[in-house]
Amino acid sequence: NDEQQALQAEMDKFKKDAPTLSQKDKDATQKKIANERADLVKQVVSYQQDLQKAQNQAMQKIMGDLNTIVTSIANAQNFDLILDTQAVLYVKGTKGSDITKDVAKQFNQTAI
Repeated sequence: NDEQQALQAEMDKFKKDAPTLSQKDKDATQKKIANERADLVKQVVSYQQDLQKAQNQAMQKIMGDLNTIVTSIANAQNFDLILDTQAVLYVKGTKGSDITKDVAKQFNQTAI
């Protein structure tokens, strides 16, 4: 953010000073600003990639923990099949069991 503000300040200064600068100085300043802007864009992209990588790693750990918990509950309660409610389009009646609360409880206990 500081670098972005510094770049903006430099661009504002250039706009203000441009009428009094020689063409050589204008070209040099424009080139400098363009290079700084490109560097800033590279930093932003790198930061976004690092953030995405960290999010993916965190999500993989969470999904692994959830899978372990669901498997544990399925084995303890003798379930043959566990479905994600988002994967089920229609269910007639309430013949199934919802283990969401059990999974959330165990997950919260392991997260502490």
